[in-house]
This record gives sequence, structure tokens and C-alpha cells, in this order.
Amino acid sequence: MDSILSNGRTVEEAIESGLKKLNASKENVEITIIQQPQKSFFLTKKAIVKIEVKVRDNMNNTSHLSSQDGLVWIQNGQLHFNASSQNSPSLTIPHDEVIIQDEIELPEKNVTLKEGHSYRIKLQSEVMPQKWSIETDELNMTVYLSLSPKVVIERILEDAPPSGHLNVRITERTMNQADLSLEELTSELRQRDIKVDIDENLVNEILSNPVSGRHKIAGGLHPVAGVDGFIDFQIQTEIKEIFTSDEKGKINFRERNTLPAVEAGDIIGEVKEPVAGTAGYDIFKQPLQPKDPDPVSYILKSGVRVDGSLIVAEIAGRPSINKKKHSYEIGVENTFFVDGDVGLESGNIVYKGNVEVKGSVQTGMKVEASGDITVNKSINQATCLAGDSVIIKGHIITSQVTTGHENRFKKAGELIVIINNELNRLDLTLQQVKGSAKYFEIQQLNRGVAPILELLIDANFKGLKGSVQSLHQISNHDREEFPEPFQKVMENLYQFFLQTSKSSVDFRDLEELMFDLNKLMQHFHESKPSDIECLSVINSELTSAGDITIKGDSCVNAQLEAEGTIVINGSFRGGKAHAKRGIVFNEAGAVSGTPTHLCVSAGGFIRGNHAFEGTVLEIGKNKKVLEKNYQSFEAAQNEHGYISMREKSEYQAQS
Repeated sequence: MDSILSNGRTVEEAIESGLKKLNASKENVEITIIQQPQKSFFLTKKAIVKIEVKVRDNMNNTSHLSSQDGLVWIQNGQLHFNASSQNSPSLTIPHDEVIIQDEIELPEKNVTLKEGHSYRIKLQSEVMPQKWSIETDELNMTVYLSLSPKVVIERILEDAPPSGHLNVRITERTMNQADLSLEELTSELRQRDIKVDIDENLVNEILSNPVSGRHKIAGGLHPVAGVDGFIDFQIQTEIKEIFTSDEKGKINFRERNTLPAVEAGDIIGEVKEPVAGTAGYDIFKQPLQPKDPDPVSYILKSGVRVDGSLIVAEIAGRPSINKKKHSYEIGVENTFFVDGDVGLESGNIVYKGNVEVKGSVQTGMKVEASGDITVNKSINQATCLAGDSVIIKGHIITSQVTTGHENRFKKAGELIVIINNELNRLDLTLQQVKGSAKYFEIQQLNRGVAPILELLIDANFKGLKGSVQSLHQISNHDREEFPEPFQKVMENLYQFFLQTSKSSVDFRDLEELMFDLNKLMQHFHESKPSDIECLSVINSELTSAGDITIKGDSCVNAQLEAEGTIVINGSFRGGKAHAKRGIVFNEAGAVSGTPTHLCVSAGGFIRGNHAFEGTVLEIGKNKKVLEKNYQSFEAAQNEHGYISMREKSEYQAQS
């Protein structure tokens, strides 16, 4: 670089900066001051100087040309020529430039350089003034510096080799300069009552390297919006398909669905209150408030309740959640509906609650529910497991049907009956012990009835502790499934029979416990049944915690087990039916002698319209094989414990 414009706060600073850029000393340059520095309250201007490197004879390498007349050249931006009376070089300058001969401007653009005259090309440096202003956005949140910097255009002669005629070429250099200070900007902001601080580092960067444009230099603080209220759901709400495979990698398309379900007491979600936002301010430091967050609203449908901020399921079933903007409808549906068949398309159904299948249950499929199962058509080579009842409106073919499956409530009821019977026996024994010397001795020591209970239980009621322990384990598995009165009785039973050494109890406590237990038994007697009802049964196994009712014409090669009564409106041919209370049928056995067994517990009855020879009857431990056909009869135990056969007229008269 042989010529440069340099700026600085002072002339000396501008010269020093330019010399460094040219890598030249002050003795080897020519310095022209273009602008003196100026400073006032509202305006600051920098010094501008032009620095040109001098042409040195020992550097121009043109001494060998001195003997050659008629040449002109440009070196280091300077015009040189050799002319004599015989040879004069010439040059052509651009139309917008001027050549000066002996300090006189020539109008010509083509000039012959004559001996004895001096020539130079006058180059003008063009300066476009700076423009700037402060702007704000429509919301008064941002301050902008709109800047058009001062533009200095410097023209320089291009170097050219010696020639008899030279076409002069000009090179332009453009520099942007900002005659603007931080103090000027701050003063302008104050005059406009803008109170936010400008970003000084950013402003200094803009002024050091000025470019035209709109630059953000300050801004207000936007308010931070709050968080609307919402419900943090803690359960699965959609059916998920999760395919499983066996050890050989074969996918099981039956076991693929995970149904959303809850148990009684499960937390469905937590209501989160809205969180307020944070205020901001504009460029005038006026406060800006955020929008108030919206609270969440919800409507509770059946099956749920509110406990503080928690939404809790009251029953087992499928959670139902419908959202409309900021409002929710939340409930628990006790029944899951299958709109069609249970097959490979639907996958197996496992649900906490009731299940209703509008179609059939197809081969290899399973339906499992903690409540009732209703199938509107038949099941074939399938499995139905219900905590409560199963109703198959069609046929059961080569299938397994079970009720009372994993029903802790019913198991607890059975244990309560056993415990109640044992307590009645224990109470009779304690009444007899009251008059004994041992009882008097214990009472004198004020030790309550606990030691006597321990002695009696260890001697004659060992099964009582085991029953109480089993009931305690069932109740602890899911306490929410059982009502509060049950919990109270369970705690008293546990205290009496599993922690007697740590408790002081008397006969009144025991009497109160027995009273509460009798009331609780009524609650369990009123609970839902676990019955099985169907049209017909073929080659199937039915196990019921309640009754079994077969409404159609046939029951063939079936295994029936019921805690209550079995009722077969048609015929029972082949297989075994066992009921604790009794069996009622229209026809049993077959002419062909197909093995058919009818069994009831001691004290139960077997009643039918027709039984073929060879049919086996069992009541308690007694068995009877019919040696002939029987019509309209009832089999029961007589006073000696044996099976007796009575005609219909006899048992009807007795009943």
C-alpha cells in the first residue's frame, strides 16, 4: 500500500496509525491533513490525514531509462516521464479526471508531456456525510441505531510500465467512518426519555466497524408468562400394543394389548395450580404485567373422588379422560366393551373391572376381568377368568371358565365365616373356663384374658391363628379394596390373636369383636355373586365361586365345580359335577353308560327328573351307583349319614 487515508482522535494519532499500516517512516512519506479533529457537547469528529510514500531514485529502478527519451510511466501512484525536444510522451486520462500542467488545469484529456514542464493528475477524494437516528419499535420494547456511516472514496493511480503513450487507470478505495460517540447516543436517549441502558460493548463494535443498517442497541425486559393450571396424570390412558415373542422369536399376537386400568385407591392425577409469571418493563421503564395464568377446571364423573390435590379412583376399571381446552371430564368406567369378537385383531383382554364382548371369544383367546364377564355369543377353545360372574349367552365349547379368580374380597369373606365359627366355639369354651381356679388366679394378677386365650388357642384352636394371618395378608395386599369397618375388625383380630402377649384384653373386648364380626359377615353376604351362566357346555371345565346355571338342552363331557348350586335345565352326559350345596338337573347319565358323576358336600342334595342306570351319586363321603333308572327324585343324607332316595312327592311334601 503506497497511499492511505487514516483517522484518529488527533492528527498525530491518525499519522501514527497510517505509518504503521504502510510500514513506512515519516521521512519517506508526504502527509496531507484532510480534516482537523472537532469536539463539542453534541458532536465529535476525528482527524483524517492522507499519507503517500515518496518516490525514491534508488527504488524506482528506472535510472537506465534516463537516456531514453519519450517515455511515461506510473510507479507507486506517482506520474513520471522523460521528454526531450525530439521525443515527447503522451497520456490519456479518464474523462472525469484533470491533469495539471505547471499548476494550471488543462481542459484536454489527451496530453503530450513536454520537456521543461511539470505535470500531475489531480485526484479528488469524495466524502459522503454520515446520517444516524434513534428508532424504537411499535411496542416500545427495543431501541435501534439507524446508521448510514460517512463514506470516504479515495482515488489512486494504478501503476503502469514505461510507454510512449499511457492510458491512465484509476483505482478507488472506499472507507466507512462513524463520526459518532457513546456520549452522543446516551444524550439522545435521555432527551427522548428512554431510560434503559444501552449495550456499550455492542455500540463500540458498531462504531469501530460501521456498516449501514438498523442496529439494536438497547431493549426493555419482556414479561415472563406464567404456567396455566393443569392435571399431572399418573396413569396410562390409551390402549398400548406391545408385541411379545417366545424364545424362538415367534410373535404372540394374542398377548399384545395393554389396557388402561386402575384399581380402587389408585391416583389418577394431581391437580397443579397455576404459577404466576414475572413482570417486565418497556424502554421507558414502565412496568409490563404478564397475562394471568388460567386455572384448570375439571368435572368428576362416577368412579372418582378428590383427596386434597389428588384425583383418586373409587372403583377398579378403565379411566375415562376427555379434555376440552382447560377443562377435563374425569371418571372411571367399570366396564370395558369389545365391539365385536375377541380374536387376533383385538388380542387377549385383561381388565380391572367388567368386560362385555358383543361377539364371541375365538380359538386360543383369553378374557380376564376382576369383575363380571359377559359374552353375547359363544366361546370356543378359549379361557374366561372373572373375579365376579361370567355370562355366556351362547355355548361353551372345549373351554375353561372360572369365577372368583383373584377375588380377594370373596376370599376374605370365606375366611371371615371360618373365623366367626371358630370364635363362637372359643366363646363357649371361655364361658366354661370362667369358673375355674386358673381364671381366678389370672384375674387376681390383673392380666386380662390374653393368657387364657393363648392357652386355649395353642390347645384346641391352632387353625384360628392361621385363618387370621391369612386374612391379614389379604387385607394388606390392597387395603383400599376393603371398607373401613373391615379394617377396624382386622386390626382387632390381629391384636387379639397375633399380638396377645403385648395386649391387655378382657371378655368385653372379645364380645365386641364378635358383634362387629357378625355385622361384617352381613356385608360380605350382600357382595356380588360369582356365578356362571351359559346356554350349553361341551368338553369344557367350569369352576365357580358361586352357582352354575346351564339354561340349554345339553351339558356333555364337562367338569363342573361350584361353591353353591349347579342347575342343568337339560341333560348332563359324561363328566363330573360337584357342588357344595346341591345339584338340580333334568336328565343325567346315558343309556350307553357314559360315566357321569354327581357330587355334593355333606348336607347337600341332588335333585333330578331322570337319572339313567350307572349314574354315580356322591354326598359327602358316601357314594351310590344307581342300579336302575330313577324318575323325579332327590338324593340326600339320612339321619344315619347314608344316601337316601326320595320321590318328588316326598321331598315336596317335606319342603
